[in-house]
Amino acid sequence: MSKTISIERHLKYPIQKVWEALTTPAILAKWFMESNFKPQIGAEFYFHGIARDGWDGIIQCKVTEIIPPYKLAYTWQGNHLDSVTYVQWELIEAGSGTLLKLQHSGFSETSVSPIDWFEEHVKGWTRILGQLQDFLTTKA
Repeated sequence: MSKTISIERHLKYPIQKVWEALTTPAILAKWFMESNFKPQIGAEFYFHGIARDGWDGIIQCKVTEIIPPYKLAYTWQGNHLDSVTYVQWELIEAGSGTLLKLQHSGFSETSVSPIDWFEEHVKGWTRILGQLQDFLTTKA
């Protein structure tokens, strides 16, 4: 059995603007992490953050699904996690804005790590989605 993070946000920005924030490396670096993301199935890429608590700061990913501008999914693996996890972004047009749905699944329920990486990711994604909102607000 595994644990899943599910978060939804209503953003007052058009779907294309949100999609660009999720898929453009130069924009990702402004609100999330440095990345060499490539928007194609099978593309391998990384996110590079600040190392801490046994994590080297690097997340290795591979695009598993992409349906512009509605859906993006990729694997998510860092040296701090027991196994590969999966991130999925879904964007739904909602009036003049966008409903963003984030799911991060595959967290082990039996991790032997002294750090609860599931809870750390819950906090992290909550903070990161706030950073996305702030970025979109300042670039509107």
